[in-house]
Amino acid sequence: MVSIFLCTTKYLLHYSSDSKLKAQSNWINFAIKNLNDDDRIKVANPTWNGKYEEAHSESIDEDNKFYKGFGFSDQCYLIKTKDFRKCIYNEYNNSSERYPSYGGELFEKRVDSWMRNNNYYRITYKYGSYYHKSFPNNTIIKLLRYCKEIFN
Repeated sequence: MVSIFLCTTKYLLHYSSDSKLKAQSNWINFAIKNLNDDDRIKVANPTWNGKYEEAHSESIDEDNKFYKGFGFSDQCYLIKTKDFRKCIYNEYNNSSERYPSYGGELFEKRVDSWMRNNNYYRITYKYGSYYHKSFPNNTIIKLLRYCKEIFN
C-alpha cells in the first residue's frame, strides 16, 4: 500500500518479490488503453501461474486480449494510482471471503470488496502469465529466527 501513496506516476505496476513474468509480452500497453477507455476497469494483470482456463472460468466477459471479471491479487497488478489513493479500503463483500482467513482483512480482500461493491472489473491478459512461488514456510521461519537473533 505504501507504494500506492508514494507513487509519482499515473500508473503503478506492482510485482510481489516472489512473482515474475514467464515471458515478455506487450500486455501493459494493451492494459493501459483499456484502463483509459473504460472507467469500470480498475485493475489489469497477466494470467496467474499459467492458469488460463481458471482465468477464463472466473470471467464474465472477454475481448480478443483480455478476460474481464471480478477479483484482485496483490501478486501482480497494474492500476491507475489515483483510484487506489481514495478511501476504498473499508468495504466488505461476502464474495471476498474467498481470501485466506489467516491474514485477516488483507489488502487484496479489501480491494476485491470495493471492486465487487461498485461493479469495477479486473482484466486478465490471455496471452501472458506471471508465476508466483511462495517462499517455503521453513525459509520464512529461518529468516525470522535469524532476524530475532540479530536484533536481540
